[in-house]
Amino acid sequence: MGKDDKSGYEEKMEARLRELDAEMELLQAKADRLEADARQKNRTLLDDLREQRDAVAEQMKNYRESAGSALDEVRRGVESAVNELSDGIRRASDRFERE
Repeated sequence: MGKDDKSGYEEKMEARLRELDAEMELLQAKADRLEADARQKNRTLLDDLREQRDAVAEQMKNYRESAGSALDEVRRGVESAVNELSDGIRRASDRFERE
């Protein structure tokens, strides 16, 4: 993978993370409007999502620092983590809609 490909991938993943951050902010706003007991349950869920988001950021840092044969492996890890975070946000959004 060339330097331009790596840079393009980083930009794409950073843009995706910004989208996921915006979705998490919407979830936080929804959680803030819930009754106290539901708000507490969902706060824990949002905290878990933030931890996942932090893990993705750490993997992106590793990606930026990687080169050679390790790059593809780290890239797969980043993509997997982003997909898991996206799925978690979707599940949380569905849960908030039911409450």
